Amino acid sequence: MTLAAVVLTGSVINYFFKKFPTLKDRIAFIERARIPGRIDVNTAPIEELTKIPYVGDKRARQILKYRSEEGAFKTIEQIQEIYGIGPKTFQKMAPYIWAGPTKGE
Repeated sequence: MTLAAVVLTGSVINYFFKKFPTLKDRIAFIERARIPGRIDVNTAPIEELTKIPYVGDKRARQILKYRSEEGAFKTIEQIQEIYGIGPKTFQKMAPYIWAGPTKGE
């Protein structure tokens, strides 16, 4: 590894720790990072939401209604606030969803 690469890597790490000072901030950022193959529950239209296991038309409409009334999901766990999505259903859905960053973040 060249000196330039070491300096650049150190700068990126330093920036990351300044931008996300607490462990909670860092975990939230990493959790929101785009994961290929997962559906963003904050931006997906109804057609995409119905591709999530255990989400049909009715539940997809509930997700859209929640987003419009409460705003974006901060974490995927927050989806359990929707009627009918309890811990067991959430555990089955979790590998297929993510909560992407919202405008202003």
